[in-house]
Amino acid sequence: MSLLALLLPRTVVLKPGNAVNYNMRTAAGNPVGPVVAICLAEGAVTSANSTLPALTTGDGWSPGSVLLLINKGTITGAQGAQGTNGGGDRGSVGASGSGGVPNGGSAGNSGGTGGRGGNGFASNGGTGKAGGAGLKATRSIIVRNLGTIAGGAGGAGGVAGVGTGGAGGGGGGGAGGGVRLTSTTNSDVVRYAGGTGGRGEGASGVAGSGSGGEGSIGAGRGGAGGATQTSGSAGSTSTGSTSPTGYTRSNYSGGAGGAAGSRGTTDRGTDGAPGVQGVAIEGATSVTVAEQGIISGNMS
Repeated sequence: MSLLALLLPRTVVLKPGNAVNYNMRTAAGNPVGPVVAICLAEGAVTSANSTLPALTTGDGWSPGSVLLLINKGTITGAQGAQGTNGGGDRGSVGASGSGGVPNGGSAGNSGGTGGRGGNGFASNGGTGKAGGAGLKATRSIIVRNLGTIAGGAGGAGGVAGVGTGGAGGGGGGGAGGGVRLTSTTNSDVVRYAGGTGGRGEGASGVAGSGSGGEGSIGAGRGGAGGATQTSGSAGSTSTGSTSPTGYTRSNYSGGAGGAAGSRGTTDRGTDGAPGVQGVAIEGATSVTVAEQGIISGNMS
C-alpha cells in the first residue's frame, strides 16, 4: 500500500435504494476518523413523519470528512398532518308552549306557541400542518441532483364544524270546549269549563296530556301538548245533549293547538386552509448544489 493511500481518507459508498428516513452517517456505520462518503440515491427515499426529513446527513462526522450526494431518484418529505376538525354545539331547545286555559261555558282557549330553539355554534377547521423536509444537511455536503428533491405536501385543512340549531318547543294543547246550561224560566246560567290543554315539550320538560272535562256533563277534554317541533292537539268539543229539567244546553268547541316553535339557525364554520409545502433542503447554507435537477420547495 502506497503512502498516499494511507494518508487519504477511506471511501464509503452508500446505496439507499428505496428507503424511509435515511441517515447517511448511520448507514455508513458511524465511522471514526475522516471518510469520503458517496451516497448514490437511485430509488425513492421518503419519510414516515413530517417531523423527520426523508434523507439527512446525520451528525458526528469527523473533521476532514467529505460528503457527496448523487441523486438520480426522488427524495421527498412526508405530507403534513391534517388540521384539527372544527366542533359544533347544538342550540338549546325552545321553551314549552303553555296549555290552553279553559273558559267556563264557552270555547276553550288555544294552546301557546312553543319557543324558538337556540342557534347552533360552530368552530372553523384548523390549518393543515407543513410538509416535512426532503433533505436535511447538518454539515457540509455536495449535491449532484439528477432527479427530484422535494418538500412534502402540506396537510389538508381541518373540516369545518357544524352546530345544529335547537329544536323549537312543542305547541301547547288547546283547552276543551265548555258547556253552558241556560234556564228556560229565569235568568239562571250554569257554566262548566272544559279541560286544560297539556304543556308542550321543550326546555322545561316533556309534553303533557290535557286534563279531562269536568264531571259527567260532557265538557271537552284538553288537547295534548306537542313534542318538540310539533304543534299541540286541539281541545275536544263538549258533547252530549242531556241537561237538567228546565235548562237548555249549549256545547262549545275546544281551542286550537298551539304551533310549534321554529328551529334555531344551524351554524357552519369554514374548512381550514391546507398547510404549506415543506422545504426541499433544510440547512441549505451547508449544501453546495453542483447540479440543480428538480428542487420542489424552498431551501432554508
